[in-house]
Amino acid sequence: MAVSMASTGPRGNWTTVALVYAIGLGSMALVGILSPLALRITASLHAPASAIGLTIALFSLPAAIVATIGGGVVDRLGPRLVLLLTSPVFVLADAIVWLAHDIWLLNFGVLLAGIGYLGILNGGAPC
Repeated sequence: MAVSMASTGPRGNWTTVALVYAIGLGSMALVGILSPLALRITASLHAPASAIGLTIALFSLPAAIVATIGGGVVDRLGPRLVLLLTSPVFVLADAIVWLAHDIWLLNFGVLLAGIGYLGILNGGAPC
């Protein structure tokens, strides 16, 4: 008796896949807008232009450090809970970035956005 591949693999919900992809893409937009607006951002925050390089790098820092254990966290908590816990991190990160009055607060907001992005990547993978 032949077994089809569709019956042996997990069944994915394309709506969930699209939503996770859209959230991931939206969170990456932060990095995409930092580069072309670097001079305006640093000027408005009264910071040296070179400071934006650290800000952009901070987005990737959580993934570089924590991504190796992220799968284990998802295994323990479950992908849905990880996605639900990640959503407030994104909201907080966006609020901090929007209200940042100096480069250090902007850096903290971008670091939080990186943590949120890591949660979406790890939590969305099993969906």
